[in-house]
Amino acid sequence: MREFDDAAFLASNTPRAQLPEVISNMQDIRRAAEDQVVPSCLANLKQLQVAHMDTTINTLIAFLGGADQTALSQGTELARQQHNQYALEYARLLGLTVIAPVTVTAAAQVQDTPQPAATSVALSAFNPGPANVDIYAAPESNGPVILILPPGQSLPVVSQSADGKWIQVAIPGQPDQAAWVSTALVTLNPTGMP
Repeated sequence: MREFDDAAFLASNTPRAQLPEVISNMQDIRRAAEDQVVPSCLANLKQLQVAHMDTTINTLIAFLGGADQTALSQGTELARQQHNQYALEYARLLGLTVIAPVTVTAAAQVQDTPQPAATSVALSAFNPGPANVDIYAAPESNGPVILILPPGQSLPVVSQSADGKWIQVAIPGQPDQAAWVSTALVTLNPTGMP
């Protein structure tokens, strides 16, 4: 998956005329992943991985074919959701519990959540590109933008909104500053994992 993620990041920064070669490489990685024999305990992880790869490749091919912005945005959002599902399943298989120190209600009111007595894994919100991602002061896109997350950069995840549409992130050097990013615009990655 890391090899595919690297190729996808490269694709997001490749000129259109050179994209077919990058897509071909991504298809090779995808075929190798599909052909890999895994034990039954990894079957769901493999299914999530291949689904993400298919969506990413199909979205890039649609881009080359001149698909409209709506179709491309839907493909990109689906690919990010699938990648996030993969990351969470990967953490589960390693016996790690993904925890959030706080939860956020629909009205964006913060309340304490008891911490589970399990090994935890930190997540980061990664911007796969190609554009900058706005980080907001509240979980709403009509609020003030307080930070820009450039492609290839990530921020530590603090929590998630109750509806799952927003991720609260930590801003380095500003521990008391709440910051929010749309789940659809980032990829969640376990940090410090092999």
